[in-house]
Amino acid sequence: MVRGAQRGAPVYSRDPRKVMSSTSNHEIVDVCPTQIQPISHYMTEMVQVDQESALKAKSSTSNQSIVDVCPTQNQQISRSMTEMVQAVQESALKTMPSISNHSIVDVCPTQNEQISHSMTETVQVARETALKAMPSRVKMDYLGICAAQNQKKHLLRAKMLQLAQESIPKVMTSPLKLRYLDVCAELNQPVNPFIAEMLQVDLEYVPSSSIIKIAGNNRLMPVKRVTDNDTMVLAKVLANNTFVKGLDLRFNTLTDTGAEHIGKLLQVTPALSHLNLMGNDIGAEGAEFIARALHHTQSLIALATVLIQNRTIKSLNVNRPILYSLQEEVTIHFSGMLEVNYCLQELHLSKHEMSDVAVERLCEGLERNFTLRFLDLSCNRITCDGVKCLATLLKQNTALEILDLSSNRMEDDGAMHLGDALSMYNNNLKALAVVSNNITGKGLVPLSNAIKTNSTLSYVYIWGNKLDEASCVAFADLLNTGRLTPECTDVEPYVVDGRVYLAELFHGLRKHYYWTPSYGVVDHPISNSSLPIRADYQSFSQD
Repeated sequence: MVRGAQRGAPVYSRDPRKVMSSTSNHEIVDVCPTQIQPISHYMTEMVQVDQESALKAKSSTSNQSIVDVCPTQNQQISRSMTEMVQAVQESALKTMPSISNHSIVDVCPTQNEQISHSMTETVQVARETALKAMPSRVKMDYLGICAAQNQKKHLLRAKMLQLAQESIPKVMTSPLKLRYLDVCAELNQPVNPFIAEMLQVDLEYVPSSSIIKIAGNNRLMPVKRVTDNDTMVLAKVLANNTFVKGLDLRFNTLTDTGAEHIGKLLQVTPALSHLNLMGNDIGAEGAEFIARALHHTQSLIALATVLIQNRTIKSLNVNRPILYSLQEEVTIHFSGMLEVNYCLQELHLSKHEMSDVAVERLCEGLERNFTLRFLDLSCNRITCDGVKCLATLLKQNTALEILDLSSNRMEDDGAMHLGDALSMYNNNLKALAVVSNNITGKGLVPLSNAIKTNSTLSYVYIWGNKLDEASCVAFADLLNTGRLTPECTDVEPYVVDGRVYLAELFHGLRKHYYWTPSYGVVDHPISNSSLPIRADYQSFSQD
């Protein structure tokens, strides 16, 4: 990935109202008046200070006059107070495009002079009211007492200023959302409410949320799918940022034009290390744009070539590519990349129509790789011969912790090869998925025996195979003895007329990968067991 300098950083609009939505404006205007009651309380105390000063002047004839005249000045006092609150609001409006909410606290003190002026006017009204109501003989005494009360009034003034400032950051919108609204106005593009909602997170101060998820299959909230024009706006919003680490745009309506905008974003944003574009309408031309962004060449072969030198990308998903050749060139180049890449931890090669020959070449590269933890080879054309190569690789006790072979053609012979490798030779693999591989009890029983002796393998998924009585009894025994827990497999035993059967559980490595639930928790670990395993090895690598 080309590392772009910070030149060409975003230039924010000078008009503060362009960078905030109408709701944001109203929020500030609405919330500030809620602070008027406590501010009024402090102001009333200040007025009382002046009244008490006059009363202490011991002018019994003027005391009642002071009390009577002061209420007549309420309108002018209220006007001065409104000016003070308005000055604080203008401080916030001038800082709305800023990257940090904290800048409001920094800029507000620059308005102290204006705020202090308004407050001085308010106190001056009360003082003039008192002076008008008292005879000349006590004016000198009154002014002397006022000087003695200055310290108390300064404390009240400081409390009022602090309260006015604290009322502002509570209504601030995320800087990313504000930047998005600004760019939409600049490019004359309509605001996508779904994008605006998902950007309502201050990523600079919440590092754990540094992946922006704008997946079009989100069923927990109203979704307006992302278009090519939306990606043009997003590319400008996220350009040159240093805190967004990932972008999830799955299942939207992006075409080659949107891929071009994403490619431009990749060129100027080296901090972006995770990108998911699955389920869009991106063709060969769009793939070339993204490949050029990673390196000045084309296609998946170029992508594999780039990764030879790349030292930042840890996860790569190239599922379901549009291939025009059956010569396995892509897999061969990825094999060469894996031989020398010591940073990549996760590789998804699903739906590549990968044959046994390609798997053999891939294993050659994995023999020299000691960092890859998650290998996804699901939905390919791998038979027992290809699985035999993988079993030989596992016997060498590689770094692999998750292996997904779902929806292939391994059958019983392939399952027996895996059982042989896992029973004695491997103690690193933690999760194995062999869903829908046409395996019968002849292959599943040896696999269950391997699980009994292998204490590391904790997640096994077998649904979609031919679960005859022998395989049902074998896996029921694993569950009943506690070797496997119901949360770590996708089958559950039950007995009818003395015979053991297995029922399906909605558990798996990535059940929520292609869609999100309509209720409950997104990415629940029971249905997405690869997530906690990934979190473990990612945290280990950071340590």
